[in-house]
Amino acid sequence: MLKTKRFTSTALLIIGQISFAFVSISPAQAALVTATGTNSTACDQSVSNSAGITAARSGQDCIVTFTNTTEATWTVPLGVTSVSAIVVGGGGGGGDSADWQTGGGGGAGGFFSHSSILVSETIAIKVGAAGTGSVSNGQGTSGGTSYLGSLKVGGGGGGNGVTYLGGLRAGAGVGGADFVSSGNGGGARSRNAGTGNEITGGLAGAYSASGISFQGNTYIGLQGVAGGNAQSDSGSGGLGGKIALASSRTSSISGSSIEYSKVSDFRPWGNVSSSTGTKTPGSGGSPNYGYGTDPAAYGGDGAAGIVIIRYTLTSAILAPTFTGTIYKGTLESVTVTVNIPGKVRFYIDGKRIPGCLAVSTSGSAPSITATCTWKPSVTGNRDVHATLTPSDGTTSAVTSGKTLLPVRKRVNIR
Repeated sequence: MLKTKRFTSTALLIIGQISFAFVSISPAQAALVTATGTNSTACDQSVSNSAGITAARSGQDCIVTFTNTTEATWTVPLGVTSVSAIVVGGGGGGGDSADWQTGGGGGAGGFFSHSSILVSETIAIKVGAAGTGSVSNGQGTSGGTSYLGSLKVGGGGGGNGVTYLGGLRAGAGVGGADFVSSGNGGGARSRNAGTGNEITGGLAGAYSASGISFQGNTYIGLQGVAGGNAQSDSGSGGLGGKIALASSRTSSISGSSIEYSKVSDFRPWGNVSSSTGTKTPGSGGSPNYGYGTDPAAYGGDGAAGIVIIRYTLTSAILAPTFTGTIYKGTLESVTVTVNIPGKVRFYIDGKRIPGCLAVSTSGSAPSITATCTWKPSVTGNRDVHATLTPSDGTTSAVTSGKTLLPVRKRVNIR
């Protein structure tokens, strides 16, 4: 499931006074996600496939939203070592209802949230697809698994259709020993077609109660809950399972407070008489019961999951790089890569380089660069470094590490 990338270059990263090793991937593997918002260039993202991925700048934060149901690889931006994130599994499909009897609701997808996940290099990310609703004698399908690296979150189980006689309880939430959070079970059908296993709600998915390791750190999530059993009357099935405490699956990471991984009441999602509001990512599908009518031929689909990453911008700059042989008295160039647009001042042996006192950056993240071109006036091993002053005025200046620059005497060929 997880992909290993081949890395091609290594440089020294300076954030304030702290040094980190930074590893970059080959540009051939990358696609660009252009961010929205004010001064948004610093929040542009590098991914292997940009479909279903958006980015935005909000104040000092970058928010990256993943709705892709095929795997994409995200390159951790320059200067980012820790992120907040939520990972939500896909909601299970509901079981169809009849005029006066209900199927079972789809289970909600699992939910994981953490405010400080340590990250580096590249990370595989995928969003679980929505489970599909069933016909009256079928069972809704489970929602898909979402993951952020090794942090896997299971989808919800499918609900049983109102006349389902397959001999199985409703679908279990998706999970396992390698899941940080598991999905919730689907709801049972009503008793009108008999009292076999089909009137029993689906089990909660399994998960690792001791947590899951990701890039050397352990994170603990939530186990889902079982779906509802058929109720005591002959006509009412069970609702899909969900974590009971709404605050445990509510997050403002997107900029708005959203309750994720919900389940419907028996009415269709969006029905004006429904008490459950909007179907949000990870929500289970409805039994689509019409209280005397049958408004649909299928149970409702669940909602796909979602992965959202948020981090605060901190100015960062790599040590200068150069190519080829450097000669005294000829035009030569050194280049720095930064994470925020601005002006860059270059130094050699601690002295400012004439003509390179305020070089404007160009490009967009992750390839924002500035180049100093000048004629070195002395030979020997020289130290070059640079200072970035961000142009948006919201982050402080930062100084790069030093690069040894061997300057040779020019040899004239006649």
